[in-house]
Amino acid sequence: MKYEPLVRELQGIKTEDFIIAPMRKIARLIESRDFNRVSFRALVDPRHEENLSPDAFTRVMMQLNAADFTITTDECEQIFR
Repeated sequence: MKYEPLVRELQGIKTEDFIIAPMRKIARLIESRDFNRVSFRALVDPRHEENLSPDAFTRVMMQLNAADFTITTDECEQIFR
C-alpha cells in the first residue's frame, strides 16, 4: 500500500474529501499518537517496500488496536478495494 496521500494529509495538504473513512481513521490515529513519517513507516513498512499485501497491512493494523483506536479487518480491506 502506498501511503503518500496519508502523509500529505498529515502535512496539511487537504485531500480529506478523497480519502475513504478507514483511511481517515488511520490518519487520526497517527495524529493522536504523534507518529511522524519515519516512525509510521518503521511501524507499517519496516523494509521500505512501499507495497504491502492486504493481509500484511491488516496484520499490522490489528496490532494497533487499543482503547483509543479500533479498526476492523473489513475496514482494512476497504483500503485495498
